[in-house]
Amino acid sequence: SFTVHHCVSTELAVGGGGGGGGGAGRGGARCLAAPADLLVSETLDTSLIGEGALHSLRHAAQHLCRRGAQVIPAAATVYVSVAHLEPPETAGLRFGCLDALREGYTPLRLHTVAHALLAAPREAVRIEFGCAESSTGPTAATRLTATRAGLCNAVVWWFDLHLDEETTISAAPGCAVRTWKQNVTYLGTPLTLERGDGLEVTLLNDGNDNLHVMGVERVQGSRKKENYAR
Repeated sequence: SFTVHHCVSTELAVGGGGGGGGGAGRGGARCLAAPADLLVSETLDTSLIGEGALHSLRHAAQHLCRRGAQVIPAAATVYVSVAHLEPPETAGLRFGCLDALREGYTPLRLHTVAHALLAAPREAVRIEFGCAESSTGPTAATRLTATRAGLCNAVVWWFDLHLDEETTISAAPGCAVRTWKQNVTYLGTPLTLERGDGLEVTLLNDGNDNLHVMGVERVQGSRKKENYAR
């Protein structure tokens, strides 16, 4: 048998009382008789942590689970690349001029639009969900090398979700199982790349609330130039 507590994890506690210090929670009782051996959650969005997954999983692992309890998902690896995306066209009209006005990132299945990856994807950051001591830091810089020439107008990123040490679900373009979309951050100023050009993509971890592309910078040759994504 099992008991369902209709409340958020911060309203639960082991041995009595709510996470905030007592009082009745939604759905009645909010007391766990003993620390949990297993924590399972699916509070993920395309940006990975935009629905509060990192906060809720780490809180639950620290306050509601026994030491060494299994957390599913255990971790995730975020990958970044740069790309040229063809602007949409409707009735002969092209809307690429609007890309610079976009803010934040756009969830997108890359296979649904004409595009070309201009660099091999690289690991940007790894997030451990059940480890309160693990810190990804406020920013993560990833070096990329252009594998083909082209006009770079976007940073694309996605994640692999590690359920445990053996099982991984990928949200990469063309993955065999339909999962989360990829994310696209359009550059305010496109970059003309030649094969072998070096780039540094900076990813911002916004207080563990969300991930954003902060900027792209050339790191090779005399054409060094910084372009911040909008």
